[in-house]
Amino acid sequence: MRRDSVRGLTTAAIVWLTAAMGMACGAGLPVLALAVTAGHFLVVLGFPYVAERLPRSRWTPSHLQVSYRDGKEALRDVLVRCTQQSFTIGSLDVQRSGAPGLAEQGGIATVVLEVRGVGSVAKLAAKLAEIDGVVSVRAGEVDDPAEQ
Repeated sequence: MRRDSVRGLTTAAIVWLTAAMGMACGAGLPVLALAVTAGHFLVVLGFPYVAERLPRSRWTPSHLQVSYRDGKEALRDVLVRCTQQSFTIGSLDVQRSGAPGLAEQGGIATVVLEVRGVGSVAKLAAKLAEIDGVVSVRAGEVDDPAEQ
């Protein structure tokens, strides 16, 4: 364990499981060792399937990339709409395109939002796309505007 992260936990658990299976075989209980092995593979192969179908935690972040016309107060409306839909904003990164001074001419700005909430991010993206001045909205894996 380092600071607030645990590393190697799965590996340690498998080492202990292997030791337990070895002891079961050494004690003359090969059926128990086979049952434990089958249970292990059932969990390892079945857990991702089950985890996909569990409801998302409200604390799991999602990302939205919103492009809007700069100077139209669209960013303020985007933030208000997010909070109206019961989402909180964890981080915000704004990248303006073009030369300085384009804000007065209506240049395009892109913002990447890290949002958290129990609602549907797809529905939130649809609501954000309806805002006047918003050009595009992408949910899920988004491009880093700093890399463009």
